[in-house]
Amino acid sequence: MVRYCYYCMDNTKFNTIFNLRYNIYRVYMHTIEPWSLNNHQLLIGTSTLEGLNDKNLFKKTTERIGFQVSSEAVKIPVYFYRIHGISGDENDFYDQVYDLNEKLRRLGKLYMRVETNFDSRVDSVIIKMVQHEWEKLENNQNINPKAIVAAIDYCNVLRHFTDQKHKRSILNGIRLFFEDYYTLNEGDVKLHEVKNILIHLVFWSTKYLEPLLREFDYTGDNPKVLYYGQINKREAFFLFFLNRLGCDVIHINTETEGPFVKIDPQNKLSQCAKAMRQLPMRPFPKERISAGMQTEAFVASEELREHLHSEDSMFYRPWQLVDYSVKAMRLISTYDEIGILAKEHALMRHGFEVDHGIVTIPSFFSKVIGVRKDLNKYYDEINKLKKLPKTCFFNSLPISKTVTKLRKVEYYAVCGKDGLIETERLINAGFWPYKHLQIHVQKLIAVAVKDFCCLKGIKRQKRYGVEEQKLIIFTTLMSIDEPLLQLLQLFDYSRQVPKCIIYNNEDNGELIFEDSVLISFLSSVGMDVVVYNPAGHNDIEIYIEESMFNRHHLEEIAFNLPFKSFAVFGKYIK
Repeated sequence: MVRYCYYCMDNTKFNTIFNLRYNIYRVYMHTIEPWSLNNHQLLIGTSTLEGLNDKNLFKKTTERIGFQVSSEAVKIPVYFYRIHGISGDENDFYDQVYDLNEKLRRLGKLYMRVETNFDSRVDSVIIKMVQHEWEKLENNQNINPKAIVAAIDYCNVLRHFTDQKHKRSILNGIRLFFEDYYTLNEGDVKLHEVKNILIHLVFWSTKYLEPLLREFDYTGDNPKVLYYGQINKREAFFLFFLNRLGCDVIHINTETEGPFVKIDPQNKLSQCAKAMRQLPMRPFPKERISAGMQTEAFVASEELREHLHSEDSMFYRPWQLVDYSVKAMRLISTYDEIGILAKEHALMRHGFEVDHGIVTIPSFFSKVIGVRKDLNKYYDEINKLKKLPKTCFFNSLPISKTVTKLRKVEYYAVCGKDGLIETERLINAGFWPYKHLQIHVQKLIAVAVKDFCCLKGIKRQKRYGVEEQKLIIFTTLMSIDEPLLQLLQLFDYSRQVPKCIIYNNEDNGELIFEDSVLISFLSSVGMDVVVYNPAGHNDIEIYIEESMFNRHHLEEIAFNLPFKSFAVFGKYIK
């Protein structure tokens, strides 16, 4: 996670402060000795992945967002990621699976891959021992997670584990698993199912887990389990149990969700990737389908780059963050700060953050009402903004086309059963007008289209029905002009923030509803937007919620004031 707020600072001072903070962080992390936390109680936190290529999967536990340690306990964030279909090219997907497996294999005994189900031939001795303790629990009418763990510990059915730390870890995992199970099935706990699950947890723990636990250092890499193919209900429960032990779990079945539909319908215990189409399973890929082959030097170079340019390094390569999701954060500032902040790169602004696949971009959306007493100063401020790189300036209105024909058929074609736009379906639609753009720009636009068609930040207009207003928004965002599309393509999220500057003196045209949709869209993707209105009349206020932008009042009001961009000896007005 990265936060930085000193935006008025030269590079030397910035580098000094950054190096100091980074070195303090490194010293702190190095004070946690390897294997020093394995006697602590293990607590589990849940995190989400952005896909099979998400580098967070390979971060050490101490480097993960949410890692916590106290005198008695350590909390480790883990992943449970399920894929039940394919989006995009099928061959590319299987290349990703192959690449993931190759990376996971480097973990040695910390990695377990399952393709042909877990062994179903349960040891009869284990069945008898668990059954004996279960009958005692039934007699006492006291079957709860703590009682189950106490019974398993008492009968010593885990005697296979000679290291007491491993035994405690499994008992702790059983308790956490059944606490989740009882919570999800509140009021409908089937005791015969609980007993069946318990028998299999114990058997499979004895059969599979010792290598994983032996290598699991709570300060280093955690175990990874990749389950590929068809899975039954008991095996799905075992994956949840492994997750509660501190393992990252990935399940891939491109045909169906299988038992997870009933076990975890709300995705409370796992994350289900959104995919467009379900296809028959192929055998596990044994080689890449594409012709490209990575050299050893290339692999080594990529690993070095991962360390030097990690999320929290503050040293980002050009275009390093383009695959991240964008979260725009409106800066609340004074009017004078606009001129200062506009020149700064995004990562130098207060609130810039890179966290778990999401980049938060601080930007301003401002309405400037009135003019300076000194008009030369007023014009000079606007012209300085106008001349900044990656800036579109509009001195005539409207800036978009009035919608005359609604794209009704196209809109409903990309909506799901819940009536909301599905972004993958939108991007893959035949009418999608932005296929020529890079995929990260397409995704950025598609997500914003979905949000705005839910009327996000847009006022209800009485002259339109709700559905009509949504259709106007959709149609407007399907026809973004090329200059603004170019700004989106030039937007490297950690660097110069693109800008849209509008001068509305009411003699140069009228700002329409479609303009406000477009302006709000630009702000929502992290761009800076400033609307100047010398007369102080309402324009964007008519269409956009006031909470979405800042209002700055200057000293005076000027009606029908033309814009001037040419100065004579530094003066716009003589």
